Amino acid sequence: MANVYFSHELIREKINSMLDTKVSMSQFMHSDDSLTAEAGMKIKIQKYVANDNIKDVAEGEGNEDFSEVDYTEEEYEVVTTQGRTHWTDEAAMRNPIVVDTLLQGQAENMVNNLNRKAISEMGKATKAVECDFTTSTARYFFNKVVDALAEINASNEDESGYTLLVSPNQQGYIRKQLGEDLRYVEDYVRTGYIGHVCGVPVVVSKAVPDSACYLVNPNAITYFAKKGVETETDRDKNKRENIVYIRKVGLVALTDENYIAMLAKPQTDNVVITKPSNGAVKVAGTCGQDVFKVVVTIGSKSYTAKAANGTWEVAVDAVATGNKINAIGYAVGLAPKAATEITV
Repeated sequence: MANVYFSHELIREKINSMLDTKVSMSQFMHSDDSLTAEAGMKIKIQKYVANDNIKDVAEGEGNEDFSEVDYTEEEYEVVTTQGRTHWTDEAAMRNPIVVDTLLQGQAENMVNNLNRKAISEMGKATKAVECDFTTSTARYFFNKVVDALAEINASNEDESGYTLLVSPNQQGYIRKQLGEDLRYVEDYVRTGYIGHVCGVPVVVSKAVPDSACYLVNPNAITYFAKKGVETETDRDKNKRENIVYIRKVGLVALTDENYIAMLAKPQTDNVVITKPSNGAVKVAGTCGQDVFKVVVTIGSKSYTAKAANGTWEVAVDAVATGNKINAIGYAVGLAPKAATEITV
């Protein structure tokens, strides 16, 4: 059998075609190709929330306050994601399907990598409804979806463009729970689609953990790309070995928490506030090992603490006797948990 040569252009077309057929989280994210930072550089992503100062005013009256924008800032690193594969001419001649199989694997691995990063960012959602994916009470899950939509509506009052992403293990439970509430819409075509509930399409993805599912709009998550997926080929003529690299440069970030809510199992560990003394300028405490941040509220002011190894600490304005301190711990893929309020 004669040797079959695969040109760089043919390999690139094959990989791009294979990427298009995969269940990618990219369809549930916003893409931004304006990234200018290089791989290895760190950039700060700001997550904005505008407060509401809309009110009815009588003749001669006006607003006392301006609408302001609050934001939190998180640092992300721009990364190069790369895979490579190879085959010999002899292997391709023995079994021509080996090339497509190897390229298919590369495409799947690239998509799965993006999916895992997207789901990890979705797991940082602050809007959440506690959900046990084993409860058999009638319409339990339906009511949880209604509650999650209410969390969304509290911010933007627009339910359009949302998808409920669930795991394969949740799929059977959801189908049994929803029964006739899970409606199939013929003109909605998506890989992994199993029906609509409350007007929201339900899509199954292996990237979703069993501890949570996500009600998400593409405005919530952004994929910042330096450029599209690129391919590069090389050949060792002496050994008749063909090498293919596939890579992309970018990052995935949760950029607008108003457009996502998760239905998730509760945290098992308590969030605890260590009572500070009068005049203290730091508040600290303990939490579960999986908690990544704790939001502390003292009066009308909020402070965000990074949590690590089950502890957290944040600088605050000097506390005073009588101040009430609250704290909520956030863990990826688990419902937020509030600490018991303390009084200084």
